[in-house]
Amino acid sequence: MTDYVTAASQRAYVDRKCDCVGTDCSSYAELILDASEKQNIPDPVLLLSLMMQESNCNPNAGSGSSYGLMQISSWELCKDELNLENINDVIGAGNIRNNIQCGAIILKTKYNERRGGIIF
Repeated sequence: MTDYVTAASQRAYVDRKCDCVGTDCSSYAELILDASEKQNIPDPVLLLSLMMQESNCNPNAGSGSSYGLMQISSWELCKDELNLENINDVIGAGNIRNNIQCGAIILKTKYNERRGGIIF
């Protein structure tokens, strides 16, 4: 766990940096590991890479149509599994777990759709 968090905070992956602060880095790592395990994503670095690409690990990132660490726009894909009522349930620092879990669900769903079957 610590290796990829340390590497991420030092711009070791494709000159991207995870702009987490202090304990946020550790909590993000734990949430990423949990989400990858729940969704059977074989390498949690996939989720970390997605988070770094989409938001630089900023839980308040937004583009007007995508929100949070994972830049969620298709929240409906995870609403049943995560018991979400609306997009606000994945936005902001208070919904980091939902945002990461939803990002993992969307990644798995989209990957499997494009591969024509369940890959992970």
